[in-house]
Amino acid sequence: FMDVAKKYSGNKNAVNILSKKIIEGGGGVWGTTHVMAAHPQIPKQDADEMVKYILALNDPNKNFKPIAGTGTIALKEHAENETTGYYTIKANYVDNGFAGRLPEKGEDITRLRYYKLRAMDADRHPGFVFDWGELRQGDHKAYLVFKNIDLTSIQQISFEYASQDKAGEIEIRKNSVAGPIIGKAKFEPTGGWGKMKWTDTQLDKLQDGFCDLYFVAVKKDKPNNNLIKFKTIGFAVKKDKPNNNLIKFKTIGFK
Repeated sequence: FMDVAKKYSGNKNAVNILSKKIIEGGGGVWGTTHVMAAHPQIPKQDADEMVKYILALNDPNKNFKPIAGTGTIALKEHAENETTGYYTIKANYVDNGFAGRLPEKGEDITRLRYYKLRAMDADRHPGFVFDWGELRQGDHKAYLVFKNIDLTSIQQISFEYASQDKAGEIEIRKNSVAGPIIGKAKFEPTGGWGKMKWTDTQLDKLQDGFCDLYFVAVKKDKPNNNLIKFKTIGFAVKKDKPNNNLIKFKTIGFK
């Protein structure tokens, strides 16, 4: 991948050239040893994303850069990539040691994603079949897993979905498929797997910090197979209201 990234660095047509090669196959660029098999089942959009990832390996703008330990930083790099990719923030800690002990070391990584996530990018999708470059419909109790999602100030979660002829619910569970339900969204038939609609739900209460989210398709009564197909999950931050229970005063001092 690094060799490919270096070879096509600065080539404005690299994405189209390489994504075409992924889909149609080819050889000769790297001799006769490495030949690219054809992958006609992969959509052009997905092939483009693969190529962008490979090319980014040689992009100095997407390598780790030092940032201050305090203050704020403006995140602008996502504008050109829109819904793809994420920011990775890595913190390293090393102390000076004490009384002859070796220095203690620590490291933590946090990833910040776009506020709209593609269902096909889920960390896991038990019950949903990924076939021909597409995440297809699942049955009752099929679910998507997105790990390390920051729910701070998130009030609403929306789903872009399709359902041939069934209605049901989407349970939003925290940290486990059997974890606490923090929201439910109802969905109705859309009349076809290619016809998408949006549904949304307000979270039961505001959550803080990072957690794993499980989006579970639910229809207890049968028939409940081929229930729902997900495309996009969107997150909306808390609005200015409600603004009750805002503040409590204890002391006012004059000097």
